[in-house]
Amino acid sequence: MVLFLVPALVAVGLMLLFAVVLPDRPLLRRPPSQGGLKTLLQTFWVNPRRYPDFGLAWASRFLLVTASYLFTTFRLLYLQDQFGLSVARAASVMATGVLVYTITLVVAAQTTGLLSDRLQRRKVFVFTSTLIFGLGLAVLSQADTVGMFYAAEIVCGLGYGIYMGVDLALVIDVLPNPDDAAKDLGVFNIANAAPQSIAPAVGAVLVGIGGGHNYGLLLGTATVVCVVGALAIVPVKKVR
Repeated sequence: MVLFLVPALVAVGLMLLFAVVLPDRPLLRRPPSQGGLKTLLQTFWVNPRRYPDFGLAWASRFLLVTASYLFTTFRLLYLQDQFGLSVARAASVMATGVLVYTITLVVAAQTTGLLSDRLQRRKVFVFTSTLIFGLGLAVLSQADTVGMFYAAEIVCGLGYGIYMGVDLALVIDVLPNPDDAAKDLGVFNIANAAPQSIAPAVGAVLVGIGGGHNYGLLLGTATVVCVVGALAIVPVKKVR
């Protein structure tokens, strides 16, 4: 209990200190017009026909994150079902898998981010990384040992790390309006957040087809989604 209470108390204390110390000055001389729900929704709309590069980058991120959550949501159940592991053993294997995935991701992101800046190339890294992540998912669909599971986690970590090290730089280069960058980045973040709600529901349907253990269909679908996400970045014209 202390593990959860102490960070919460520290967060509340710092929030109160921030509220007391920060000078609170009104920035608007007059209240904004009441636009209603329609105006709110228009604020979050970026026309993909007018800004196709941004739309394609958004779609690519949405598809990759969807593919990622299609697997990670069911990772523990996958280990139990595919390898016949106990809950405790599956949790241990999953923790090790997440560790090797994370280490690979961090190294790949740092390395390729620097390389991308030096070469002034974005698209080839984003395209390749998405395909690599899809390859990792394909390996997972065929894995029959814990060792293969770890190998697939490394491949997925490599792909996701390369992607995260370069993709945001590409997105910044294709933002529709430099004067409204914060809002557009917020719109782009929907491509990160929405799949976290959509993928688990879709994944549950896929796993349930044919008796409730169809992880092959789940991972196969995730692989196809990844490939489509990679192809989505190819038509981007503003960035090399």
